[in-house]
Amino acid sequence: MNLIYTDFEGYNGYKPISHSDLVNAAKAQFSKDNNILIEKYRLKVGINVQKECIFDLGNEEILIFCKSNSWKKGSFVPKNIFHTWNEAMYYFHLIPKKYQKIFFVKMDFSQRYCETLLQYYIRNNFHFIPDDVTLYDYYGRNSHVDKYTYDTIKKLFGGQ
Repeated sequence: MNLIYTDFEGYNGYKPISHSDLVNAAKAQFSKDNNILIEKYRLKVGINVQKECIFDLGNEEILIFCKSNSWKKGSFVPKNIFHTWNEAMYYFHLIPKKYQKIFFVKMDFSQRYCETLLQYYIRNNFHFIPDDVTLYDYYGRNSHVDKYTYDTIKKLFGGQ
């Protein structure tokens, strides 16, 4: 029996999660302990020359990119979005270790691949993910998150 995990419109009356909904969910998730997060947080990043990068949320201790992408119709792989996800990982790589780096993604499950979009990304792009980034699959219906650290990714996917 295949389980269906999805937040797309029309399935059991659940509304889709917009990017701003996802940012608000991340803000609620990580704004505990008086940790004030600023939307559209700006930080200069670069190799030789630094340029301003805008994070969905951030402050002097934490930086968050939020992604609300979905599988293409028919559960086809949306490869074009992975370019921007890889770019986010590159930015995280350039940022000093003092920051907590979070990649917060709307959960979208594919019956075709039997995994979420984030799990698919991790499995196929493990080599792009810096070891100090924590990735979250956010389940909009119940506000549950699945958390993936470098160590858990290595155990689950073998660092292929």
